[in-house]
Amino acid sequence: MDEYRNLLAHYYEDDCIKKQFLIDHLFEVARRSKHTGSLVGLKSSCELIGLLHDFGKSDDIFQLYIKGEYRGRVNHSSAGAKILDNIEDKVENKYNIEGILKAKGVKIRVWALYKEILQYPILAHHGLYDIIDNDFDYRTGIRLEYDKYGEYDFTGKGLNFFSFLNREYGKLNGKNIYALYYEGFIEFVEIYKKLKDMAARLDSRLHKKKALYFYYGALVRLLLAVLKDADIYDSSNYYRNHKDKVYCENELNMVWNQMGEAIENLYIKFSNKTHKSELDIIRTDLANDIYRFSQRNNKGAYKLSMPVGSGKTYAALRYSIANARKFHKSRIFYCTAFLSVLEQNSSSIKEVLGDKYVLEHHSNIVENFEKNGDEEDQKEYLVNEYLKESWESPIVLTTIVQFSNTMFKDKSSNIRRFVKLINSVIIIDEVQSLPTKVIYNFNLMTNFLTHIMNCNILHCTATQPNFDNKDALKYHCFYGYKSNESSIIQSIENSEVFDRVDYYNLLGMDLNMTLNTKGIADHIKDQLKDEMSALVVLNTKKAVSNLYNGLLEDSEIQDLDCEVIYLTTNQCPKHRLEIIEEMKKRLKDLRTGKGQKKLICVSTKLVEAGVDIDFDLVYRSLAGIDSIIQCGGRCNREGKKSSKGKLFIFEYGDENLKYLPDLKKQKIAAKSALRALKKENLINSKIDIEKACDYYFRKLFSNEEAESKYLEYPISKGDTILNLLTTNPNGTDNYRNKNNERPYFKLKQGFKTAATNFDLIKENTISVIVQYNNAKLIENLYEAIDCSNYYDIKIILKKLQPYTISIRQSEEYENYVSKELDGEIFILNREAYDEKVGLLKGELQSLIY
Repeated sequence: MDEYRNLLAHYYEDDCIKKQFLIDHLFEVARRSKHTGSLVGLKSSCELIGLLHDFGKSDDIFQLYIKGEYRGRVNHSSAGAKILDNIEDKVENKYNIEGILKAKGVKIRVWALYKEILQYPILAHHGLYDIIDNDFDYRTGIRLEYDKYGEYDFTGKGLNFFSFLNREYGKLNGKNIYALYYEGFIEFVEIYKKLKDMAARLDSRLHKKKALYFYYGALVRLLLAVLKDADIYDSSNYYRNHKDKVYCENELNMVWNQMGEAIENLYIKFSNKTHKSELDIIRTDLANDIYRFSQRNNKGAYKLSMPVGSGKTYAALRYSIANARKFHKSRIFYCTAFLSVLEQNSSSIKEVLGDKYVLEHHSNIVENFEKNGDEEDQKEYLVNEYLKESWESPIVLTTIVQFSNTMFKDKSSNIRRFVKLINSVIIIDEVQSLPTKVIYNFNLMTNFLTHIMNCNILHCTATQPNFDNKDALKYHCFYGYKSNESSIIQSIENSEVFDRVDYYNLLGMDLNMTLNTKGIADHIKDQLKDEMSALVVLNTKKAVSNLYNGLLEDSEIQDLDCEVIYLTTNQCPKHRLEIIEEMKKRLKDLRTGKGQKKLICVSTKLVEAGVDIDFDLVYRSLAGIDSIIQCGGRCNREGKKSSKGKLFIFEYGDENLKYLPDLKKQKIAAKSALRALKKENLINSKIDIEKACDYYFRKLFSNEEAESKYLEYPISKGDTILNLLTTNPNGTDNYRNKNNERPYFKLKQGFKTAATNFDLIKENTISVIVQYNNAKLIENLYEAIDCSNYYDIKIILKKLQPYTISIRQSEEYENYVSKELDGEIFILNREAYDEKVGLLKGELQSLIY
């Protein structure tokens, strides 16, 4: 048996030889997978796939390959899935499976489904694949026949190694692998019944079936994520002195207690504040209601609908910490659509909680370039995966883009992060900003997160899109859990304290009038005769640049002694935050009469929500009603202006929305809502914008439903991502036509195609580090790279998160970046970045925000 005990899982030559034995790797990955799986009632299933995932490394050809004695392609992921066929046969004969299923009221096909759901994570742990492939064949079946040409010895050495593994497992655990398979099946039956009940909440038979298959796919992703997280952790850390930090339950309880005390001390300060305004009192009362709700539910999705300026950020943070503290949650996530909101709220959160346990994650500094999984170079696997951000921190502050990628994209780090969502509190701020095309997939995944992965989710916004609207949506979000409570705050009395802005129409009577740069500038100049500050929010960076330059060149603006500020994602987060903080001070001085120099800020939508800035005037280029209302929150925010603030809705003629099809649809629905709101003369008249919001979302969803399954996320060839992640009707039909038979297998998903095509915001971009007041950090990074000190590199990369921007991956981009760490990290050249407007090179600018 020594020959099996000495088989290698990893072999790495650097300054010395580092190796890990296969039996040790399999048992360690199984142990870690079991621990994670126990959090969701799947400990035996997860232990089993961990135990078998690298089973194929026992083959002679892999042992030669890993030591560099064989240069061809090797397959080590198929054998572990194939051995499940043998295990299934013996378990079925030993246990009365049919009788068990009959007693539980479950059909026999669930037995076959269980094996397929176990096989896919093992086969895909180095890369997703489509179950029905481009040739319309059953790819899983083909991969299970990997040994049919005699290159691999499954029936000989493979089965002998399994006998060895089974004996060693029995010595450690007092049972064999067949018993583990059976125990996993009993777990799976209970999960299956939950998935079935979730799907049954929909109306039509078709929607029930597609929802059920979506949940099957989500379960596959969960098992794959558990396996990848355990596998990558062990593979990346087995030879390191500094291992990735993993928090145990006792440590997390300590963290939640410390943070709970910190946030409660903040609210004690709020309560003890002298000369409290009516707004202060209402904010505190709302926060106390939200805190009490946090103590009632371990899991579920809930609406947190709070008016702009009502203290949502701290109230939601307090909710999440209190919920994590009471119910022993594993992690807290704060996700928002807007980088500016993330940047500002990150600063506020760290000020209260400190930064030791808080990760701010905007983008992937270490790029994921696709490689063939089974041809993966061992050094890349160990170093590259070690450096990628895995979301282990107790509190993770990130973007909705990163959060959505974690749920749907195909890259290794995305899949690995999915497991970190287990048993977490997830705050999704400005949830209305989700593109409509992802709503069905997002709703279904939210249901899976709350009902299977024990998540407690808050959908926070002043303008709820009502994802539970059964009249408008075929696949709705299940708000609440055991009770019918969907909203944390049922109603807000004294809402007049939040009525601080009047909305005006500059679109003309028929809502089709546009303004050019001069027209907007003239209107701003006229209004600034009586006011001190104006914010202009436009839909594209190009439009911002046009208006910004136009205002700079306007002699009357210069005569007004008016400062003009430019704000877009061409500036890195640290840069933008500094601009916003300085602007906040200027605006506060203007409000209190300490400043005299007027101020105009021209920005993309990055400031429309969650940024605590307080202008006298706001101009919003036409977009969704929710965006307009959110922009209203940047006007007279604290209610300290002697008269109400003004928000003007207009349409900028210089905006090109070619790359923003969603925005075009939002504008159509917004105009429809405005027409329904007030049919008489709209010119310069006040608009009751709040009343338009519900109508706007109903109209938007209805329009999208009518437009060929837009809410299912359409992709090429008339298919949708929802189809690919459910029953895959196109793939199934093509398989049937080619093979003259219906698929005999249960899972049919096109996982790879769906993941490749999923993009919340479709831009061909890469993340680069900019050189902006961070010379010491970049110098430290170069020193760590030169010394191959990967522990220090990882720490420095976290510190560099606020100094990243996304640039277009055009033909020219390589002229402006230096590639470090074998081309995994990009640093933007100094001359390409300006300390005022940020990215200078137009050919590098991403097209939208």
